[in-house]
Amino acid sequence: MTLVERKTVMEIESIVDDIHRITEGVPSGYAVPANELEAARSLLRQNPRKSLRQVERARELYRQESEIVAMYGRISAAVSVSAEPEAADLDRRYHEAILVGDYRTARKAVRRLTQILDVRELEPLRVSSFGLSAGGCAFTITSSTDSTVVVTGLRVSAGDSRLVTDPLPSFVMQPMGTRRVLCKSEAPSQCDEVTVVMEYEYSGRSRTAVAVFRAGA
Repeated sequence: MTLVERKTVMEIESIVDDIHRITEGVPSGYAVPANELEAARSLLRQNPRKSLRQVERARELYRQESEIVAMYGRISAAVSVSAEPEAADLDRRYHEAILVGDYRTARKAVRRLTQILDVRELEPLRVSSFGLSAGGCAFTITSSTDSTVVVTGLRVSAGDSRLVTDPLPSFVMQPMGTRRVLCKSEAPSQCDEVTVVMEYEYSGRSRTAVAVFRAGA
């Protein structure tokens, strides 16, 4: 192998490392870019320069798919609970487009979903699914981000009374995960109206989410 060929191989290896970084933490099928990368590898021995160009194209396809899938991940929770007929059609269109590498259509579908579901300012964590439970009440925290989020404070109150929570006020939310929180109360009637205040760190700044629940509402 000539010196030029060795340098070309080193460039290809560096690009493959880039691809691993691009896709890390963003699960997807990556079928189209994977096929492009496989084709590039088959050319490596007979035409290293052509192989390099094809690997560069594969990296760009991986980058596009990763970016769009991450965008969709931030709204997927809202999509899953939407009753909008257009949302269901756009969701199907997105998945079909991603599968065949039609990233332009996939990106347009995600942008339209963001508009109709009004999730442009979607908070990464939200409190939902409130209900009474034995010894108190319970609610669910849902993450709509592909990043880990640290909850630094959780205060649950009913009137003037503060309820004890399990888990304790500080914990970690996993990417796209859910966490059920139990609130202990000596009197079930205390849970007729409950206020939840959750503090957390996201994107380098502190945020606060507030939710008020009424039993039977």
